[in-house]
Amino acid sequence: LWGPGDEMDIHIRGDSASNRKTHSIIGYDAKKKNTVILPAEAAGQAYLNEEAVYVPTELKPYDTISLGNSRFLFVPLCGTNFSWEDVK
Repeated sequence: LWGPGDEMDIHIRGDSASNRKTHSIIGYDAKKKNTVILPAEAAGQAYLNEEAVYVPTELKPYDTISLGNSRFLFVPLCGTNFSWEDVK
């Protein structure tokens, strides 16, 4: 979970354009080896490549995610070529 609230896994500070709701959820599916962004309480307030997130959408390397005035670049650390589960 991410957003401006203190209870978020990823806490976005200093962005007055964000509200206190959970903007979106990012999840990794280990079976499919892909990452998705899902709308949360503030549906439509998260943007993926300038499009509002209303439905679960797969993230691609270097997608941009916008929340309020903040922008983030998605850089996957696991996927079809690497999985942390494979590291022993």
